[in-house]
Order: sequence, then C-alpha cells, then structure tokens
Amino acid sequence: MTAIPPESPRTDWGSVSVAALSAVGPAMVVAVLGIGLPEIRASLELSEVWAGTLFTAIFVVAACASWSAGRLSDNLGRR
Repeated sequence: MTAIPPESPRTDWGSVSVAALSAVGPAMVVAVLGIGLPEIRASLELSEVWAGTLFTAIFVVAACASWSAGRLSDNLGRR
C-alpha cells in the first residue's frame, strides 16, 4: 500500500512579488536623497546638521507608516 503524500500549499506569487518590490522603495529613497541632498540643502539653505535631520525624519516617518500599515493589515486579515 502506497501512502499519498500531503498536498503542498501553493505559492502566491503575486504576494511574493509585492513583498519583493516593496523592499525596492526604501532603497530608491536612499539613493535619490543621497544624490539630491546637496541640491536640496543649497536651495533650502540648510546646515549639514539640518540636512541630516531632514534625511532622518523621512525614515522615521517611513518606519512609523510601515508599522501602522502592518497593524492595519493584521487587523483586516487575509481576504
């Protein structure tokens, strides 16, 4: 008698793609800000400290938004 192997779950490639592409956004922000920060600093007449603060503030907001989006996603659940 041959045992039937359990059916393996199917991979949701759409979700995998969205998760992979969502990691590209922060990397692009770092690249764009790194390139554009000297011009932004000059146009806004910011010191190096304030330019760094602006750079940091953007990532703090992004981290808080990610946390909030994760909590919302957990509360809504998979549909």
